[in-house]
Amino acid sequence: MKSVQMFICLAFLAGQAFSQECNYRVNNEDPSLGISQRKMAFETWFRTFDPELKSGGENKNVIGRVSLGNLSGSKELSFTVEVKSMKADKVYGQIGVGYPIKVIIDGGEIIELKAREADPGQVDAKMKSTTYETSYRLTDEEFEKFKSTPVKKLRIFWSESKFTDHDADFPEVLMRQAECL
Repeated sequence: MKSVQMFICLAFLAGQAFSQECNYRVNNEDPSLGISQRKMAFETWFRTFDPELKSGGENKNVIGRVSLGNLSGSKELSFTVEVKSMKADKVYGQIGVGYPIKVIIDGGEIIELKAREADPGQVDAKMKSTTYETSYRLTDEEFEKFKSTPVKKLRIFWSESKFTDHDADFPEVLMRQAECL
């Protein structure tokens, strides 16, 4: 009997996790032009401490945020990385057009996406940080995989040979966002 109650409780909690309200940063439709734009608000995907960014004995945070979007049927993943350092370019460089991000989903499959825009990083002197932003076009197949499968890890390429690996602290974020689109 206790196992049945536990199962019902877990099923309820799992349902609560996916019944969250959709939080859009863009939600526009113009039926006369046949244009529809929906972009989810950015959500934290990972948080990492990088020892290469040591300054005064303190590690600097690296925070990755993600947002899925659907632009008149074309799906995309927008991605930002905030590095708590004004000299992040010295360690990482930049995100270049075509530089990949490799996403490892549950089960070990690797989905490789190519950056659509370059970003050398925007320094914010007040916040003492550098933020990189780019986007990746998704095929319908990639979108469906993200919709149904948690993300385990990701690898960000900062050049052809420089990359950083990150564990997904919030592996279901893409699943939740995809449900809203």
